[in-house]
Amino acid sequence: QGGGSGTGINQVASGAVNIGNSDLPSADKIEDEKLAEELVDYKVAGIAFGIVVNDDANVDNLTIEQIQGIFSGKIKNWKEVGGADSEINVVNRPESSGTRYAFEKTIMKDVSMNTGVGTTQDSNGAVENSINSTPGSISYLAMSYLAEGKGSSLKPVTINGAEPTIENVVNGSYPFWSYEYMVTKGEIGGAV
Repeated sequence: QGGGSGTGINQVASGAVNIGNSDLPSADKIEDEKLAEELVDYKVAGIAFGIVVNDDANVDNLTIEQIQGIFSGKIKNWKEVGGADSEINVVNRPESSGTRYAFEKTIMKDVSMNTGVGTTQDSNGAVENSINSTPGSISYLAMSYLAEGKGSSLKPVTINGAEPTIENVVNGSYPFWSYEYMVTKGEIGGAV
């Protein structure tokens, strides 16, 4: 089910599901401390995320400051960052999204996102479709959506010149990544 990491964490907390997947620790999404203490996070992977644009934006690299300017609404045209003379169409994820949480934590940092700019999509798949069909669009996606051989108009851009590779995540030159968690209510065993 889509809806972001918050959906998985909250459904585990309510007892609706046994396992919820998340791009962030459950304690970062559950305000009730007592309820948060019942949840167990299993760190299962690390993942790089990518900044993606529709290929007509005509950009290959963006700095963190340029990305912050775009998602805060200060930069509105691709020509301001060396691209085509066309409007930037921002595609965001909802606040429940772990991908958005990772984006805000690693890229936006202390710069506020302007959620009044552009549109919001509730899953990586919906973002992929939106970027493919919307000229001048930009968003952020898990790198698994950019697997080799997928035919699309999605174009990943480097951040400060660094590509989203394992090596660049490990050496610290690529900033946009996080751990992936599987969350349960209490310790589990057996088939689960």
